Amino acid sequence: HSEMTALTQGDIARMQDTQRSHMMDCCTILKFTPGAVNPRGYADPSYIVVRERVSCGLQHSRVNSEAMLKAAEGTQVPMFDGTLRMPIDTQISALDRVKITHRFGVSVSDGELLEVVGTPRRGPSGLLASVKRVTVQ
Repeated sequence: HSEMTALTQGDIARMQDTQRSHMMDCCTILKFTPGAVNPRGYADPSYIVVRERVSCGLQHSRVNSEAMLKAAEGTQVPMFDGTLRMPIDTQISALDRVKITHRFGVSVSDGELLEVVGTPRRGPSGLLASVKRVTVQ
């Protein structure tokens, strides 16, 4: 029977540095703010840039043919389109959005606009957030 040793602060710092160096994308964090109340009585959301040039790694979900068929039949809609990895110190919530500005190190003028789905998960080396494409702005 082997004992598992706890990670040291140095181990965790090295893991975080490695994670950050492998993030090949870059994004802007857009913070949710409730907007003015519209004629229907609801607040229209607005988003303000709170941080630019954030290292990240976007991985699109692979949807299998069975899930696509169920979605086409109207019985199932994918809850998210991918996963976004971010540095551990990134401040982001389930109400925020992310704009991809660089993909694999190359600037993209029409980068994807994504909304965070659920609470981002914290691991020892970074944050993971499920994201969904924003189709209506």
